[in-house]
Amino acid sequence: GIDQSYIQRYIASSSDREAAKSVWLGALLYVPVSALFLFIGTALYSYYESHPQDMEAVREIVAGQKLMQKGVDPQSGDYAVQLRSTAAELKETDLGDSIFPHFIAAHLPVGARGLLIAAVFSAAMSTVSTGLNSSATLVMVDFYKRLFRPDASDSANVRVLRAATLVWGALGTAMALVLVQLTNSVLDIWWTLSGVLGAAIIGLFLLGTTSPKLRERPAILILSIGIALIAWMTFSITDYWPESLERVASPFHAFMVIVVGPSFMVLLGIIVSRWRPVQ
Repeated sequence: GIDQSYIQRYIASSSDREAAKSVWLGALLYVPVSALFLFIGTALYSYYESHPQDMEAVREIVAGQKLMQKGVDPQSGDYAVQLRSTAAELKETDLGDSIFPHFIAAHLPVGARGLLIAAVFSAAMSTVSTGLNSSATLVMVDFYKRLFRPDASDSANVRVLRAATLVWGALGTAMALVLVQLTNSVLDIWWTLSGVLGAAIIGLFLLGTTSPKLRERPAILILSIGIALIAWMTFSITDYWPESLERVASPFHAFMVIVVGPSFMVLLGIIVSRWRPVQ
């Protein structure tokens, strides 16, 4: 990865060699770790396909959650009928996020449940802390010190970091609460958004490599155009795209976004560099 959280770690390395080692170590570990996650999902899919009674239990849980969101009273006389009707209408994609929690609660021994939940919280806290730290650092370095107080003391910088962390944490919490109401899978939306931003960052790094003499304003303009192009290619092939705009949807497959977007940014940067050479 080449987002801010990764770049911070590379910059904090003691030497270029150590940074390169961390890059290769992360790349090599990514494959077995991803394979482990895929194995867990495949194993759960096989288990619930061979145990339909557990799948029905998951359906009832998800159906109950949907009825709760609609404000249906569980004590009402027709609640059982509505529950069965809602469960029958559920698609497999509606059940995915509830299968693993059900397996933990219903089939793991008590000690293993506690360890797994602790591991989930630990992983979540490390991810959240990385995001908050990188975002707060951006606020301090790129805005506070550059635009307002270049000679700020360390104590002032720490206060800005703490305040920025609180603000970003509040914004993240508010966004999470909104997304929970808008979708059944926050993770899918996050993957979509991170794909847009990640592809743009890749294009930005390649742009700096292929067109090192490009000035700041053209670079910002190319980055903005690249983000717009990548966002169009990403969202126009999803269910969020309005049917009235189907004619202008992207003709490319989703896997081509990471290729077309950065390549377009690099090509545009080369053209602009030759058209407006630095004096």
